[in-house]
Amino acid sequence: MIGLGLAWSVYIGMEDVKQTTTTLVEKQLPSLSIARDIALNLSEQERVLYEYYATIKPELYQNNYLSRSQVLYQKIELLKDINTNLTIQLDLMRELQAIQQLSQAFHLNMSSGSIDWDQAREQLEKISEQRRLMEPQLNALMSNVNHHVSEGYSATKQQLSTTAWSVIIFSLGLFGISIILGRYIKNYIELSIANERLAMFPQRNPHPVLTLNSDLEVLYHNPATLILLKTLNLPETPLALLASEIKRQLEETKSSVPPVQTFQHYVDSAFLTYEIHWLKDQQAFDIHMQDITEQKIAENNLHYKAYHHDLSGLNNRVSFLQHVEAAIEAEIAFSLVLVEVTHYSKLVGDFGLSGATEAIICVAHELERLFSKTKNNSPVR
Repeated sequence: MIGLGLAWSVYIGMEDVKQTTTTLVEKQLPSLSIARDIALNLSEQERVLYEYYATIKPELYQNNYLSRSQVLYQKIELLKDINTNLTIQLDLMRELQAIQQLSQAFHLNMSSGSIDWDQAREQLEKISEQRRLMEPQLNALMSNVNHHVSEGYSATKQQLSTTAWSVIIFSLGLFGISIILGRYIKNYIELSIANERLAMFPQRNPHPVLTLNSDLEVLYHNPATLILLKTLNLPETPLALLASEIKRQLEETKSSVPPVQTFQHYVDSAFLTYEIHWLKDQQAFDIHMQDITEQKIAENNLHYKAYHHDLSGLNNRVSFLQHVEAAIEAEIAFSLVLVEVTHYSKLVGDFGLSGATEAIICVAHELERLFSKTKNNSPVR
C-alpha cells in the first residue's frame, strides 16, 4: 500500500511537471520568442521608412516594409493561439493597424510628385511614437512570460525535490523494513531448523520412543523400538516392551504433578526403564525407554563385591556388621562361631599363594554347605 501511494504521488507529481513543461514549451517560450520578433520587426520597419525618407525609393516600402507588416500580423495572430491574455493581443493589433495607416500615408506622400517634407517628418515622428507605444505591451507580454517561466521552473524544481525526497524516504523505509524482515526471516529459518532438529530427535534417538493414547493405541514409535524388539526376539508390537500393568502406570502418570513417572521392569533377560510423560494438549503419552541391562549387571556386581569376600565368596565384614546390627535391632537371638584356618603361612609356603587361595575357597564352600541351614531350617547369619 505504501508503494502504491508513493507511485501515485510520483505519478501526480510527474503529471504536474509534464503539464508545466508542456505549457512552458508550447506557449510561454513561443510567446516570448514572438514578442521579441515583433519588437525586432517594428524596429526594422521604422528603419526601412527612414531609409525610404532618405533615398525616396518606393520599392523599399513595397518590398521590405509590406513584407514585414505581413509577418507582424502573422506573429500577432499566433499570439492569440498560444497566449490567453487577449487584451495585449488586441492592443498590439490596434496599434499595429495605426502604424500601418500612418506608414501608408507616409508612402503616398513620398511617392507623390511633390513631396511635403515637413509632413513626411511629422509622419515619421508619429510612426516612431506609435511604435514606442507598443513597447509597454511587448514588455508586459515578455514580463508575463518570464514570470510564468519562473513560476513553472520553481514549481517543477519543488515538485522534483518533493518527489526525490519521497523516493529517498521510501527507499530508507524500505531498507529498514528489509532489515527487519531479513532478521525476522533469519530468526524464522533458525527456528525452523531448530524445530526440525527437535522433530528429528525421536527419529534419530538410539533408544525406543513411543506415543500412546489412553486406549493403549500406538500413535508413534521410532526405529529404535523395532530394533530392541528384534534384539529381544519379541513380537513386532511396541506394547511388548512395556509392563503388564501399563494401563495403571499411565493413569498414575496422568494424575501426578508434574505428569511424569519412571518405571522399571524385566522383559525376558533384559532390564528396561521407561519414563512416561502425559501430554495434555495432545491427549497422549510419550514414553522414552532405555535398556539398562548392562547397567543393572554392573550394579549387581558392585553390590556383590561390596558385601562379599573376593576369594571365598562369603559375606565380608561389612555384610557381617549389617546382619549383626539388624539382628540386634530386631531382638533376634543368634550364635556367633569363629572359624580360623591355621597354618595359612605354611600353606602358602608349601603350595604357593594360588594353592593357599584354593584351600581357602574349599573351606568356604564346605562351611557354606555345612552351615547353610540350622536344624529348624532357618538360615545362618
